[in-house]
Amino acid sequence: MSSLLHGLMILDMFSRDRQEISIGEMAAELDLHKSSASRLAATFAYAGYLQPTGRQVSYRLGGRIAGLGELMRHSLDLV
Repeated sequence: MSSLLHGLMILDMFSRDRQEISIGEMAAELDLHKSSASRLAATFAYAGYLQPTGRQVSYRLGGRIAGLGELMRHSLDLV
């Protein structure tokens, strides 16, 4: 699988009930080595899509995701 697809799968792991995800969890769910999951998370963090939590190598969604959500919200005809 491509790195981009793995990265998108990491983003899909987040939910209302799961707002922080550790590198170990990412690696286990994607069947990757921890170093690969760490590189993916670091790349997404550098780009603003993930944000380190400061605790035990875990991440939360970053501000770029909110920006994309805002763009999407404006493109929908919601009443």
